Amino acid sequence: MSETQVKGLQMLLEDLAEIFNNSPPAKTEGLHFVPDNFAYWLIGTSGNHAADQKKSHELLQIWCLEVILQCLEEEALFEMDLTHVLAVLVALKTKQIEEYGGQEAWEIGKQVFM
Repeated sequence: MSETQVKGLQMLLEDLAEIFNNSPPAKTEGLHFVPDNFAYWLIGTSGNHAADQKKSHELLQIWCLEVILQCLEEEALFEMDLTHVLAVLVALKTKQIEEYGGQEAWEIGKQVFM
């Protein structure tokens, strides 16, 4: 139930973002909204003490923390010098290739999508 409530909120926010982002004022002013903006600025929630409400609050808190951590990671990445950023990205790509079965499997996968 709680997962459904939070997913419903996220879907509603996606619909609102699409409407807002396509509106003349948003286009004129160069404004853009994504559902994660909502999570980033969400300060708290309220509800009763029912188990589903507590779980919904917990799921919203997890979403908020994930969004905040992603923003902090992006800020840290933009503050790094280019050499360090490239080293981090190469290490991540190498790890990803290994997780998908190594270089040979990676190459086969690339050929499938080309």
